[in-house]
Amino acid sequence: MERDRELLVEILSDFADYLDQQVVRPAVRDLTAAAEKIATEKPKREKEFWGAYIRESAVLILVFIPIDLIVPRLLDPAKPLHLWWLWSGGTLLLSLALLWFGIKIERS
Repeated sequence: MERDRELLVEILSDFADYLDQQVVRPAVRDLTAAAEKIATEKPKREKEFWGAYIRESAVLILVFIPIDLIVPRLLDPAKPLHLWWLWSGGTLLLSLALLWFGIKIERS
């Protein structure tokens, strides 16, 4: 029984050494080399911040202006929204213009 246990320990020890040499060490070496090649994140430039700010503003305009125009009219039907298509088109154009401008600033 003791002989079987020693044999089992020896086989498991050899298997652990094999895994360490053939799997773990090469994987660690490859991962370390890949991590060294990754450039650290460079700080954002001021233009990137302004571009992101303007793009996010465009999305907020696209979402909240229609809500601000529609919800009060749904709650009080006595408040008509005159020229609703003009408000909708203006909101869409303003949002798209800001989105385009933000992207242009960020990429320049």
